[in-house]
Amino acid sequence: GFHHSQIARAGLPLNKVTNNSALAEESIEMPNAAFGLVDTDGRVSPTLTIADAAAPNVTLTLIVWTLTAGALLLFPSLIYLFRIFKRQR
Repeated sequence: GFHHSQIARAGLPLNKVTNNSALAEESIEMPNAAFGLVDTDGRVSPTLTIADAAAPNVTLTLIVWTLTAGALLLFPSLIYLFRIFKRQR
């Protein structure tokens, strides 16, 4: 279970939580766990920037090329699939 202050911190109205407490507990469990990980001192360096955390340029380039190739294969096949099943009978 969670304390009411944790529920209030998650921004959920308390009356909704008491009506569906099992669902509410599950819906705020993961954000609270993530907040606990980030809030712990020493886990995330305050000096870490997005540029420092980014993957190397070679990896980013390969990801872009792979996604482009995947899109070039996926979208024409989806168009073909929809044309097959959308035909008038």
